[in-house]
Amino acid sequence: MWWWTVQTSPPAPIPPWFDGRQPLTAIKRLARAAWIITDGPPQWRMFALGELAELASTDFDGASEIYHAALEGRLQHRPPTAAP
Repeated sequence: MWWWTVQTSPPAPIPPWFDGRQPLTAIKRLARAAWIITDGPPQWRMFALGELAELASTDFDGASEIYHAALEGRLQHRPPTAAP
């Protein structure tokens, strides 16, 4: 017998330069996914890859290239740097 546990999570993070009051368009989803992979919270990277895969499957301009770059390790997480 299988038992499932459903767990909720907070909304996905958005880059600091986004206006959270505006709707999340496809281009904003693409930018958010790239930001999460390179500079965002590491625990959200799988979510970001899913966003990129979904956008790439709809032939959204640029999404396929970014998705493949992430899968191939050409789009990597950059640790935060200290302010000068």
